[in-house]
Amino acid sequence: KTGDFNPTRAAKVVEYAMDFLDRTLPLVRPGHARVTHYTVVDRSSLSLTLKDGSQTALLNPAAFVGYRGDPQTPSALLLCHHGLHIELQIDPAHPAGKFHPAGVKDLLL
Repeated sequence: KTGDFNPTRAAKVVEYAMDFLDRTLPLVRPGHARVTHYTVVDRSSLSLTLKDGSQTALLNPAAFVGYRGDPQTPSALLLCHHGLHIELQIDPAHPAGKFHPAGVKDLLL
């Protein structure tokens, strides 16, 4: 095993992560793999832009509990499912972030 970045593996990991989010934090209009932009509205709710330009939201808006960075371009989103927190880390410049249309690079549980 080398420390080199493996793009094939990264694409599969991102796909798995989006499937996980679809199961645990579903959207009104699915799915997480189609999200191109996350925006925090009024510091209390999350708006998601899909590839077709339409907007969607979490099926359970109360699952959004916080963010880091600029509300228009957050670097992280904190979500909660059954009392367990999930941090979506967003960085379109990161090698893994390039495999997701909104730049999701990691999920921390």
